[in-house]
Amino acid sequence: MYKNIMKVAGLLFLVFIFFGCDLVKEDPTVLINDRINDFESTLDSGDYVNLYKHFHPEMDSYATYKDSTVLNAGLFSDANAPFDFGTAVVKDGSGDDKNAVGSFSHNNTSDDGTYAAVMRQDGDDWKILEMIITIGTNALPIKVLSE
Repeated sequence: MYKNIMKVAGLLFLVFIFFGCDLVKEDPTVLINDRINDFESTLDSGDYVNLYKHFHPEMDSYATYKDSTVLNAGLFSDANAPFDFGTAVVKDGSGDDKNAVGSFSHNNTSDDGTYAAVMRQDGDDWKILEMIITIGTNALPIKVLSE
């Protein structure tokens, strides 16, 4: 009896070692909030060269956002840092996408705003497919630029 229990325990251990990552998946809400926090940190650091890495490759104008000067103007200018993207409320979106909504503010405004992002899975991670930042009546979509 003891040998059988040890065999089963050993088998379960091996299954967990080889397939553990697939068996214990992180909650998409946590991963999406981590991505948005990383996006905020990259903006705050002024590292516009790597900012595109937070965007999903299927995002419209993805190639344009690889140019570090594109987002270093207007709202996302480093003069407006630090930025604050509040914790997102994440809900199911179209297909397998998720919608994330939260508060937004930056250094040079007294008006708080909001952000709404469509997130799409890329491997084991979630990335920004679309994002709209709204402050007052001004909305800045991050998804389509003329290329």
